[in-house]
Amino acid sequence: LASVLIEALPDEAPGPEAQTIQSEQADQILRCLAGLHRMQRLCVYLACAEGLSHPSVQALAVDREGRVWVGTRGGLDQIVDGRAVPFGARLGLSDPYVSALAADPSSGALWVGTYSAGLLRLEGDQVRRFATADGLPADQVNALAVDRDGRLWVATFAGLAVLDGQRFRTFTEADGLSSRR
Repeated sequence: LASVLIEALPDEAPGPEAQTIQSEQADQILRCLAGLHRMQRLCVYLACAEGLSHPSVQALAVDREGRVWVGTRGGLDQIVDGRAVPFGARLGLSDPYVSALAADPSSGALWVGTYSAGLLRLEGDQVRRFATADGLPADQVNALAVDRDGRLWVATFAGLAVLDGQRFRTFTEADGLSSRR
């Protein structure tokens, strides 16, 4: 599938760092370092001219309502009617760099990992921030995943944590990690 997508994209299409997601709004969305490519019958390229907060796309997620979310070095965007709509200013982040996204299918929440401002949970109009004071190993989030039991896994620059309910459990070398990074 990846080779078919890459062949169908214009010359500025990404290399191995590409990530694809499925969405009801588009057959395929391909994340790359220079924007987004939306695959339906035609390839549509989304960049800053179409509202994207930054051309370097770091993460993609589709929430349970089918909305497509885009994390960039410049913030959080939502794809609405084929255009990127900036959402990040509503979060009040000191650093807009969104490094990871994960949608929780059971609660409908969107988890937003940042490069230096910790972790955010968006649900409806509510935004909750988690940081090292809440048990995160670091405020620099690398990756997020929600497992089948609804637990959030957070990879940071200082180790791994899982949120089970309201508490983070941190994993270190003592738990079998090869290193904290």
